[in-house]
Amino acid sequence: IAKGGQGLKVVNTSHKVLWNYIKPQRFFIICDNNNILPRFQQFCIGSNHKEEIIYLFSLLNHPITFFLFEKYLRSENEKDILVGVKFIKEFIRVPKINPFNEKTKKEVISSSIELIEMEKQTVSDFVDFKGIMLQKFETIEVVGNNLLIRYKDKEAKCKITQSPDLVKSVVSGIKKMDLFNVDGIGSISELKSLSLFDKDYQTQLKNYIDDLVYALYFNIKLPDLGFENAEEIRKICAKHKYYELVNSK
Repeated sequence: IAKGGQGLKVVNTSHKVLWNYIKPQRFFIICDNNNILPRFQQFCIGSNHKEEIIYLFSLLNHPITFFLFEKYLRSENEKDILVGVKFIKEFIRVPKINPFNEKTKKEVISSSIELIEMEKQTVSDFVDFKGIMLQKFETIEVVGNNLLIRYKDKEAKCKITQSPDLVKSVVSGIKKMDLFNVDGIGSISELKSLSLFDKDYQTQLKNYIDDLVYALYFNIKLPDLGFENAEEIRKICAKHKYYELVNSK
């Protein structure tokens, strides 16, 4: 039974937020999996309510949280910051939700789900491998909207269904990955399962979520929600007196 877990056994919770006890740089989340447990020097908050744990995950990863770490936990005589559940419960507050800001909370959750789900994307989500007979490859390259895969005297052309530049960025760095055996032959199945998502868009989405959370904490009235309005939302939040201080790092 985890401290601060309100009697819940961690092994029985389906969703968890985890972080390193010593100088955490970020918080991590595990959803729909009760086989993941915190290791030595890791802390965990478990829950069976998926949306609420994702909401907490978004709050904990906000710049305000790390600002508080520096102000309340940083000691001149200690090298590292130590963050336990007790500190989280004492200093990290959850914004009060009312009819005025309920939609903003829902937008935080839905956008955070999108952000998390992006990391599950693989090359097979961007390239149509249907009908390919090759099991191995020696070289691959992007030509236009196609991925050309070659093995000996055979070549397969696979259509790139979205983001050809993103696929090309992975292909260009594929030699640095551990996909080839000693004979220089790679596996198609491993190629398909390579992680691939738009990290620039994910960063922009994270900034959008942070601005929504900031608006919740300081009761800032926002215009229409949605990522397409992210720039306007940022301008409104940036006018608040603490915005620059909190986001100074």
